[in-house]
Amino acid sequence: MVNLVVLDSYPYQKSEFERFKVFGNLIIYEDTSISDIAKRIDGADIVITNKVLLNEDVLKHNSSVKFVAVSATGYNVVDIQYLANNSSKLTYV
Repeated sequence: MVNLVVLDSYPYQKSEFERFKVFGNLIIYEDTSISDIAKRIDGADIVITNKVLLNEDVLKHNSSVKFVAVSATGYNVVDIQYLANNSSKLTYV
């Protein structure tokens, strides 16, 4: 089963992410502090972020992450080079 984590559902309604339950286990956080990022994505296959930074330092310790979706315009919160070098995918949601 796929593990999905939404790191910062705000400013959206939590219910807008509920549709992703069809893909697997879903955990939704309204917000995530810098100190909680690594712990919250541990074991996640898919991570959805709006403003929470997913840089190499965070991603290299969480090799289970294979897909990152950004729920905002732009992708400056994600280390796209690290994802590309590690066969992970990036998209908007």
